[in-house]
Amino acid sequence: MPNPKRKTITEEQWKRAADDYERGTKHGVQIAAELAVSPATVSREFKRRGRVKGRRVAEVMAPLEAELDRRARRRAIVRRAQEEAAAQRAAANDRLIDEMMRALVAAAKAGDLTKAAPKVAEVGKALGVRQSR
Repeated sequence: MPNPKRKTITEEQWKRAADDYERGTKHGVQIAAELAVSPATVSREFKRRGRVKGRRVAEVMAPLEAELDRRARRRAIVRRAQEEAAAQRAAANDRLIDEMMRALVAAAKAGDLTKAAPKVAEVGKALGVRQSR
């Protein structure tokens, strides 16, 4: 029975595969599939070269953690800005309602609540209340 031609894998391919293996970005089975060899061949070659899975995982983790921290800081800044905007809207609404209540109290003291109607309508419009007919 004739021997099938063996696949020749270059030194550069083994180095790239070994780097992926040591960084923890690829498993031996994935590397074997890419190189079209058996997982045992990959395992044997890495053992011969003294490569250990995940030994250099910190090379991958440091930039990843930095990116995640940057995103978390950005989200915190956006959240803080949204909270400040909400607090300002709430304070503005409180001022409007206070003005309306003062107008209602003054109109009640005068004995004619219709005098407060313009202020009530103004505040209602500012708060997005539709006029009922």
